Amino acid sequence: MPFFPVASYVADWNPRNNANRILVSIGANPQLFPIAITTETEFVAVLLMLSKPGVQADTDTGDLQVPQRPAGT
Repeated sequence: MPFFPVASYVADWNPRNNANRILVSIGANPQLFPIAITTETEFVAVLLMLSKPGVQADTDTGDLQVPQRPAGT
């Protein structure tokens, strides 16, 4: 499946149990899709990506993509 814009996301983290999840809404579809995360580092990396404009996701592969941009932005 091709990449589609991420319209919104939800992030949860429970520090007591060290449990986390990130769900994203793709394009006009209101359904939330989970992003596979297995470590705290991945959780932070995905949140950093989602904080940038133009991030896209592929629901088949789970890949996230931030478009090319100048360094520092």
